[in-house]
Amino acid sequence: MGVSAVCPVSNSRATGLSRDSHRMPRMSRETAILLLGDQLSWSHPALQQADPETAVVILAEVCEEASYVRHNRHKIALLFSAMRHFAEALSKRGYQVAYYPYEESLPSLLAACERTQVQWRYERLLICEPGEYRLLEQMRSWSDTLGVPIELLEDTRFLASRQDFSDWASGRKQLRMEYFYRGMRKRYGILMDADQPEGGKWNYDADNRTGWREQCEIPPRSEPEHGDITRAVIAIVEVAFPDHPGDLSTFVGLSPMKRHRSSLTGFVSTRCPPLAPIRMRWPRSRPGFFTA
Repeated sequence: MGVSAVCPVSNSRATGLSRDSHRMPRMSRETAILLLGDQLSWSHPALQQADPETAVVILAEVCEEASYVRHNRHKIALLFSAMRHFAEALSKRGYQVAYYPYEESLPSLLAACERTQVQWRYERLLICEPGEYRLLEQMRSWSDTLGVPIELLEDTRFLASRQDFSDWASGRKQLRMEYFYRGMRKRYGILMDADQPEGGKWNYDADNRTGWREQCEIPPRSEPEHGDITRAVIAIVEVAFPDHPGDLSTFVGLSPMKRHRSSLTGFVSTRCPPLAPIRMRWPRSRPGFFTA
């Protein structure tokens, strides 16, 4: 099994992905799974039920999703790098991955599914419902185009489902998210002391309004060491999105999970306490914003 970087002009040096030395032959898979860039998780509902022997996983860096608004280049680079790293992780677990890098110039996710259908002749397509209504509405009409049934699975990675929110919102004259969050805290016992909020107050927003005004020093962050995949992505994004905001010379990027946990521990112990009362700011003299 492996990552099939199907773009004929792509290679491992250009994409950071390993690939076979020739185009994959036409094969058959019972199930295709479309994995979106913000759904890279082993708890993805389709992966939870998938058999690597009968499934092909589709990941695609497509023009429509990268350009329908002027995304910050940091966001695009983060997603592309994460997708390529996850594709390699899938391959190591025995999945066949149909990966379409941005250089393939596919216009849409539907086009990626069509291309995979030609190669793998899958019999059904599993998709975890996207977070964007725009994309969800598009996906509901794909079955006719692809000629196979599509199963839109509920996203089970969140504490609340769409139905949970609909039930809570039903009959309310005003939808204030704070009240929904209070219900969720009660439901899961988060920051609660029996049936009362821990500390006696539901929120401390009034204590979180201080401006920075250089009243305290911002602790330095560690500089990442980019691997081949991330370096390749940065080069692509710089060329492909010249008019988008974001200076990629300050891109933090991705690192092994162990390093992410270390960064989180460092943030909570050293960066969070002095910055907690400060409203989110982006000082002009600093390379990025901070919040706690």
